[in-house]
Amino acid sequence: MIYGLISLGHIKHDAGAQRAAIVAWAKRQNLTINAFISFEKNPDISTLAPGDTVICHDWDCLCGERAFLREFLQRILTDGLCLYSTRSEYCLDQGRHSMKYAFEMYAEIWDTFISYKNFQGARRRAANGGFMGRPRGSRGTRHKMDGREEIAIEMHRDGRSMYAIAHELGVSAPTIKRFLSAQGF
Repeated sequence: MIYGLISLGHIKHDAGAQRAAIVAWAKRQNLTINAFISFEKNPDISTLAPGDTVICHDWDCLCGERAFLREFLQRILTDGLCLYSTRSEYCLDQGRHSMKYAFEMYAEIWDTFISYKNFQGARRRAANGGFMGRPRGSRGTRHKMDGREEIAIEMHRDGRSMYAIAHELGVSAPTIKRFLSAQGF
């Protein structure tokens, strides 16, 4: 049997667009969809029998959870199911047995799935009034001069050059110059 897989809870693609894309793709490939499996979070894969074909709109429409993705792909490989995406050049069918091809396909599935999860998380943060992206200046919380400020100031007051201070503290000379300028020296 040939199944179309439709994710009802997808943020980017609504169910109607997924169904239309799957039907159009199947028509181009001379395939007939026997049934559609609609799901909110993860599809019921117990209905799939060995040798069935599954067509989804995009790789991130396969399921809603990362843990389930591995289980789903394992089931596809062990039962000899065919898996197609309307938006990818990669597919799993009986004629594809190359390990290189399998790793490239898995990398594309994983990247698409992670991209979708990041998009979904950002959309949820925005809906809850959160900030999109990281706050300004939050790239790192540790600074090179943390805990060594007084040592650098004392060395500067003793007349040592910024290059000597930098060498002693294990930082670059521009770091010392910026620090001393910020301190008013």
